Amino acid sequence: MSPEDFKKDISIHSVEVLAAIADVMRLVNEGRTSGAAWDLASDRQDEAIRRWRSAIDNVQIPAAVGARRD
Repeated sequence: MSPEDFKKDISIHSVEVLAAIADVMRLVNEGRTSGAAWDLASDRQDEAIRRWRSAIDNVQIPAAVGARRD
């Protein structure tokens, strides 16, 4: 994956994480921390974070040319 593709991928995941967190926080502020809407929002947040973590964890960084190897 090129650095540009990585940045694009992470940006997409970051936007979804922020949107999912905003939905959860909106429900918290409304005092709606149970029920169907809460379940959907918290599942969305969990999935968004899982996808973001997966994208971060699966990055392949090529070894730099001439880099020291211990």
